[in-house]
Formats: sequence, structure tokens, C-alpha cells
Amino acid sequence: MNYQEFYQKPLVQIGHKDAQALLSEEESHWLIAVEGTEVEKGNKRYHWKLFVFTANKDGTFDYSSPYFSTPQISCIHDAFRMATELECQCKSDNFSSYPLATQIG
Repeated sequence: MNYQEFYQKPLVQIGHKDAQALLSEEESHWLIAVEGTEVEKGNKRYHWKLFVFTANKDGTFDYSSPYFSTPQISCIHDAFRMATELECQCKSDNFSSYPLATQIG
């Protein structure tokens, strides 16, 4: 995990339907983050990935166990647009049924 280029959105409370799909009572929130990794050291060109983690109400999450992640995205603007789309799915209690959410979760 590259925390120099790690941008997280505010926590989103996990809705009832998504919580049932998780089968866990410890995690109460979604944490959505965009992480950048340099394509080549020193060239300042990045590939971006989106991650969705389960977290507790204090924002604690296990970075080694994302619920969902994307393949690399070459444009940061596309990554942030997708992060907003994922945030909407989480807020509407539909993330567990989001077609791409089955990649890891």
C-alpha cells in the first residue's frame, strides 16, 4: 500500500442490506480509497486503483484485506469518478449487489 498517494473519501455507514451480505457485526462503515503507484520510479506518472475496505466507526481498517479493488486505471480523473460512483452505491445500500463488488468480496 502506498500511503503517499492514498486518498480516501469520508466513511460511509454500511446499510442494513449490505451488512447482511457481509455477515459481520464488527465493521460498520465502508472506506473508499484511491491509491496511486508510479509507473516508473522518478517519472511522476501514476497508475491508480480503487479500494473499498470495511472499517469500524473510527475508520480503522485492514489494508491487507480490501473488500473490493479495481484493475489499474491510467487517469486519476477516471479513478475519482469511479470512487464517486462507488460512494453512491454504498450510500444507497446497494454496494454488495454492485456488479463489480464480487471481484474480491
